[in-house]
Amino acid sequence: MKYATGPRGVGLLALLAAFLLPALGVGVAHADFEVGDTVILKVPDLSEFPSAIEEHQFTCRAVTEHAYWLVQDTCSVKGSGPGSLDSLVWENLIGQTELDVLTGDFEGNDVDVYGTVTDIFGAIPDTDGDPKVWMVLATIADAYNQDPKDRNSVAYVDPEDVNGDTSTVFNNHDIVYINIHTYSSSEAALDIAAQLRMFGVPAGLAMLDRTAVRPTEDLWVVRGLGTIAEYLCYGLTKTVPGNLGLEYAIKDFAKNPGIELTNWQGGGQKMDFCYAKGQEHLWFQYLIQRFDISIIEDICQSDTTSMINIGNAMDSTTPDDETIQTNVVPIYKDWLVCNLVSAYGDDMSGGIYTYDFLEGSYEFMHIGNNAAFKGKFSSYPMDLWIPSETGGGLLGPIWASQYCQFTGDYDSTSTVYFNGMFADAGGSGAFIDGKWEGYLVTTVGDSAIGSVTALELDDLYNGNVTLIDDKSYLIVTNNNPGGQADLRYILSQDTTRPEVLIAAYQNVVNEQYITLYSTLIDTVPEGFDWYGPVFTPTIGDSVGLVDMSGFYGTLWSCNFSAWAAGTWTLKVAGYDSTGFESYNSIDAAVGFATTGGIELEVKDIRLDIPEGSVAPGSMVSLIETNLLGLAVSSQTTLEGVEGQLTGVLAGPVSCPAVDGLISFPAENSVASVYRWSGMEWIKLDSYYQGDRMYASVSEGGIYVLGEGPGVSSPEIPAVFRFGGTFPNPFSAEAAINFSLPTTGHVTVTIYDMSGRSVRTLTDTEMQAAEHTLIWDGRDNSGTALGAGVYFCRLHTSGHTVTQKMLRVE
Repeated sequence: MKYATGPRGVGLLALLAAFLLPALGVGVAHADFEVGDTVILKVPDLSEFPSAIEEHQFTCRAVTEHAYWLVQDTCSVKGSGPGSLDSLVWENLIGQTELDVLTGDFEGNDVDVYGTVTDIFGAIPDTDGDPKVWMVLATIADAYNQDPKDRNSVAYVDPEDVNGDTSTVFNNHDIVYINIHTYSSSEAALDIAAQLRMFGVPAGLAMLDRTAVRPTEDLWVVRGLGTIAEYLCYGLTKTVPGNLGLEYAIKDFAKNPGIELTNWQGGGQKMDFCYAKGQEHLWFQYLIQRFDISIIEDICQSDTTSMINIGNAMDSTTPDDETIQTNVVPIYKDWLVCNLVSAYGDDMSGGIYTYDFLEGSYEFMHIGNNAAFKGKFSSYPMDLWIPSETGGGLLGPIWASQYCQFTGDYDSTSTVYFNGMFADAGGSGAFIDGKWEGYLVTTVGDSAIGSVTALELDDLYNGNVTLIDDKSYLIVTNNNPGGQADLRYILSQDTTRPEVLIAAYQNVVNEQYITLYSTLIDTVPEGFDWYGPVFTPTIGDSVGLVDMSGFYGTLWSCNFSAWAAGTWTLKVAGYDSTGFESYNSIDAAVGFATTGGIELEVKDIRLDIPEGSVAPGSMVSLIETNLLGLAVSSQTTLEGVEGQLTGVLAGPVSCPAVDGLISFPAENSVASVYRWSGMEWIKLDSYYQGDRMYASVSEGGIYVLGEGPGVSSPEIPAVFRFGGTFPNPFSAEAAINFSLPTTGHVTVTIYDMSGRSVRTLTDTEMQAAEHTLIWDGRDNSGTALGAGVYFCRLHTSGHTVTQKMLRVE
């Protein structure tokens, strides 16, 4: 018996040949490698947390026309049963009977694995100077979680064996590794393991073919091609017992259509990510069906990789930078529909929505698998629906999809609105590079396709579909290579046109700025969509565009500099969750103190400030406001102040703390001027003169003309509640929300990491109500604080709570 060491060691003669024969122009061969010879080889480690690569002895157990068959001598993976650490492998995990089956099938006794793979996939490149393939049956560690947990991967090819880079050499042979540790934990599973190894041999050979041509090929392509070789040799594989194989993988994919096609790690690790394996197999089968079997060789022998490789195989004349959109995407969309309804066998559109290879063997489709649908609807009109924030979006920016199902009686409410997550930096929403596409598929009865209609969307990816026939299904996908994953969308039947609410105040920290708030409200509170509001302050011919920041749920805010005196129009426009556009505007009068006084007017409401009341150059404003203004000023909800606008005849308007005279148009002297205290309206001493009602002002706030406005009071909370801070982390502003069941003294203080108090937001008596305080990230002197961790501490009678806050740039 010969013995050799090293990754390519097969005896002294072979080592000499490795040096001498290439110099003579002759490839390195191993004609002297015989049954019984031993060799030391590195064993792949596919574990989640790999340890150092181990080397083990292998014995040549067979030599056939196209391959050497080497079996590891002892098991190298911990475990129990026949495959426990250091147990013998030969005649324990695998024996001569099984090896005879593998070698016989490989060389054409019954199946001809080698001939089938090389005929369909193309010749396997010889990267080591030896025309034979090395079939290495090894015990491979393929997962760790404290103790090794099998992934049950059967076939593996290491790119470092065939990449021609001697600096990263592995075993440096044309090797297919067959994992004989899979399903070795019990005697009962050994029959399953033997069948899986048989299926894995053609899969591994095809994987070797592709990897040897292009070692950098994406693993999902390599493995997908392997599944086709497995099918061509053994059909729709299924072990007996166990029912494991291609059929099992396809069955699992039927329940999990949302995985990303180009990510081979879709599905449970224990089952070797079989969701993805089933998806890969169906994709390549669909390519064969839409083109022909020759596309497999084109893909396998290509110099390009991944989807560009596949696009080139479809049409080699298309440039690489166009082939995905031109060639692959249209086929991918048809494939998504096929996966939904394939078992119907409908010949619609020439039968492109059914799998020919499954006819008469196995019925696959997503319909009938409730787990396949991200959204399932049967009651109409349906509520506004968004996939959950955690794991709810599309798993990839392209090559990922989601399916939604509509059943029941939707004849009278058949329009469903779609709103895809998107912003192009034109609105205030964070930039989101979505590119939504989709289909509405309808079915008649339980066996026929009614229609397939492309989803028509506008530039902001808003649109609608009409549900028809017996059942309807919506397929959504994205088509933006290199874009964001986890994008979400909205489905809704809410047709109420929302109202834009706007509130603005002169900033108390920097009087040159106006702080503006806005929200969108209708019967179903939903706020602005992903695009965010667009805020445009306008004075004369000068128009600005100011980004707003979302915080505290559906509220948006910003500060902008009023750069000129005069009457401003402050307009906010946006889209609601259904995709309906809404807009609103308020007026703001701005003046700057000079040697004379200031006269401001908004909606026929005037503020007169005498000379000397404010410092020269100071800005003063009079701004139209509304219900939102009261809510922000009260630090409570819209519902909490809704009744406070009853009895209002003119206004509200807001102004800063200045000494002046405010006046409202009035028909008589019955009404009075009121100032909003944050909890109630306070009547001011007023007088009627010349069809106007006047009152002196000195405090900043909101003013109205009314007859006992605000007859209703805010609802009083039942218990104390600290609602936390939002958003967290935050950049510009954060809201602190809490409820007081009784009137009491409240202190809210912000501390830095050292425990130093940097800002006191309130230290005063507060009424029983819902409250919201806003921290703008500044200290008590108005200086902006840096990014970092801060602590919000709220203290009121009987309650002290602390919340950590993270400020980011």
